[in-house]
Amino acid sequence: MLVITNRPYIPEAEDNELFPNDLADFRKVSYLIAACEGQNNKLYFIPGFEEGMREINDGRDILLFIEGHGKTLPHGTEQGISGSGPLQSSMIVFDWPSKNRNFSSSLQESEGAGIILQSVIANKGIQKTFHV
Repeated sequence: MLVITNRPYIPEAEDNELFPNDLADFRKVSYLIAACEGQNNKLYFIPGFEEGMREINDGRDILLFIEGHGKTLPHGTEQGISGSGPLQSSMIVFDWPSKNRNFSSSLQESEGAGIILQSVIANKGIQKTFHV
């Protein structure tokens, strides 16, 4: 599963939350592969979108799952992993933080997440339109 997030990565976080519910500086986007190893889910950094697509493109349909409003990155990846099996598809999880606020008060953030996702897709030549 390919995970795209604009949360900051803090490898030595005091509370062990490696990807806190905040935006990375300059809205930096991180690309990760999530894999299930036995009972554990593991995240591996990869250089970019193309590498992620090569990792997950195994001939199945690819499902885009957007998660993050009031959720943690582990929650989003768990939802993606649990959804990809029954749907028999490869999965892209786009994770965006929102600090657990009421959705109406974070509409501007959700629109920002949509703009980031659209720019990632546009820069890769994918011809799809998404509305958030």
